[in-house]
Amino acid sequence: MAALFLICWWYFDGALGAAAQPIRNRRDMVIFQVWSYAHLPLYLGVAVAGVGIERIVTAAAHTSLSTNEQAILGGAAALIAIALVIIGTTSGARHSPQRQSTWMSATVSRPLSRET
Repeated sequence: MAALFLICWWYFDGALGAAAQPIRNRRDMVIFQVWSYAHLPLYLGVAVAGVGIERIVTAAAHTSLSTNEQAILGGAAALIAIALVIIGTTSGARHSPQRQSTWMSATVSRPLSRET
């Protein structure tokens, strides 16, 4: 459940994926097409990560994930992150690259940090 909220938060607040995409010239058109096509790897990553999380939940009592399953789940998470960075970079409501990288590092490191 936390993974779903993290992805939605990153998409709407971090990458500004729902922002208006004004097209005024040919350059804006190309940026809009990159923004549009960046959603396909995002959807693919979300679907594969969903299957991986379901596998973790259903198999947790019996076995742990194999190395291949861990690699697939990690690849799906990386695909989501890359797609969201591209969407954020090409978003109509552009913000500074420094804000994008700061937001991404805070989002990625937060789930990895442990409370002591």
